[in-house]
Amino acid sequence: MAYSESRIGRVRVKAQSGWGTVASGFAAADTVECELTYPELVREAITMDDSIQGTFNHARIQSGSKVGSTFSISMPLHGCSATTPSGTPSMHVDALLLSLALGGSNMTGYNSSGLSGGHASGSHATYGSGEVPESWEGNAQLVPMSASTYSVGWVKDCEPDASPEEVHYVNNLSHTALGVTDTQPHTSGVTYGSNTLFMTRGTTTTPLTIQWEGAKASGGNMLVTLYDCVVTSAKITAGPREQPKLEVELIAGNWSTGAGGDPGAYTFDLPQLPVFTGENSGRMVINSALTHVSSFEFNIDVETVEVGSHSGDQGIAQYAVTNRTCTVEIVQPVDGALTTRDPGYEPGPIQVDLAGTPGQSMSIALFAPVLTEIAGVGDSDGLVSQTFSYGAGAYSGDTAGNGTAVNTPARVAFL
Repeated sequence: MAYSESRIGRVRVKAQSGWGTVASGFAAADTVECELTYPELVREAITMDDSIQGTFNHARIQSGSKVGSTFSISMPLHGCSATTPSGTPSMHVDALLLSLALGGSNMTGYNSSGLSGGHASGSHATYGSGEVPESWEGNAQLVPMSASTYSVGWVKDCEPDASPEEVHYVNNLSHTALGVTDTQPHTSGVTYGSNTLFMTRGTTTTPLTIQWEGAKASGGNMLVTLYDCVVTSAKITAGPREQPKLEVELIAGNWSTGAGGDPGAYTFDLPQLPVFTGENSGRMVINSALTHVSSFEFNIDVETVEVGSHSGDQGIAQYAVTNRTCTVEIVQPVDGALTTRDPGYEPGPIQVDLAGTPGQSMSIALFAPVLTEIAGVGDSDGLVSQTFSYGAGAYSGDTAGNGTAVNTPARVAFL
């Protein structure tokens, strides 16, 4: 069988214990299932362009810092577990990358048997006595809507003093199958928690080590290690009939090469997420109303600066985050008249879910979206459509002071 040597290799990603400390002890779970990619290595070349010379020859060159190498990862998003979870999810590579783009993560929300029902509108679920901690607030949950179907709810308020105890959601729960929409939580079943990744204002971030290994057998210099890496941008595409996809850009503070062995055959333990269809319990809601769109993009941009250091290996101590920006872009077919809302319009919370299988579900949410410009008009598969761009406005709809992710404006959850 013929093969392309350039397509044989392995990419690993792992969090470091600190700046300047290269991660080691990579496990199978650190391997990334991604598209073909290569590191863009940088080393400064310092020279005097206008130096005086005795004859025509190039000025001397001094080798400089390695700061600024880049790496791109493009991959299908993966579920957090290959089996039905028996507790709150743990961190996997996809979540790790998004947590560093957004800034924070929190894992909570699992309940094995306390669910007793909920409101017919899907606004809240009810639980038995002693089952509802306020620490759930701000996180997403996968709530049973029947014995075999689920809906994602973002917890905005927990009421442990009510009887029965109540968990209220930002957008109402709902599950649609064969044209029938169910909005009332089931009277029993496991409520699955989430690894919720949320937007923060912190300037510090955890550095990553990335290993890129080529196909060369033992003895070749086909192992590149980039370290002190940070995420500078991330994009999730999640349109109808599409498999959710993540594209991440990273910048490195340092790199090295070494001898890598043959990558050999290996497998990926975690399942890829399914496509967005109703059959897979996909939905998009704006302010609790089911919404039909042609495409959906969630973008995170991270601005960083180098913190200089004479004693840093490459002249910096670390990267510091100076700004994070989250935006959503939606293409929506025109149904009747054009929508000509002014910039600054707030439609209510936007939420996109895959909720078919515990361990293989996700949700993306912008809680106080603000229209950033008047909607453009164009063509989408032969239909007149409009493109809506929303920024992440300030949000205060959660009960303050309880859960870790409360009142953060943009979040992604794996459930």
